[in-house]
Amino acid sequence: MSTKIRPEISKRKPYYISKHRFYELKHFCLQYKEWKKELNDISIPSSNSLDGRVHTPGGSTKDPVLESVMRRELLMDKIHMVRKAAKSCSEDLGIYVLKGVTEEVSYERLVLQNGIPCCKETYYEAFRKFFFILSKLRK
Repeated sequence: MSTKIRPEISKRKPYYISKHRFYELKHFCLQYKEWKKELNDISIPSSNSLDGRVHTPGGSTKDPVLESVMRRELLMDKIHMVRKAAKSCSEDLGIYVLKGVTEEVSYERLVLQNGIPCCKETYYEAFRKFFFILSKLRK
């Protein structure tokens, strides 16, 4: 069961973002679990085991340690951005919003599984605010 929220709200609402921007951010958040898994799976090779550089057929050299570190930084930045937006949207509901946007869990399921402490309207207000904040953070 997925979150059923209209992707486009009135431009007069305080947390307006376009329908296509909403879908872009929604799919960005759905990668959250993949980022966490990849982050846990990345191992940084020791510099003395590889002599520091790997030569490619084109004659260029790659530094696998540097590439691993850069990939970890990128993944950590994305994870932090999503967490920051969730915490910023609501101190109390941030953990529920994070679960909703990263796992596509509906309000009804959050009530049953986690006992979310608010009404549906309050949750979806925080939900919309989350995407508004994330949109600003991703610019």
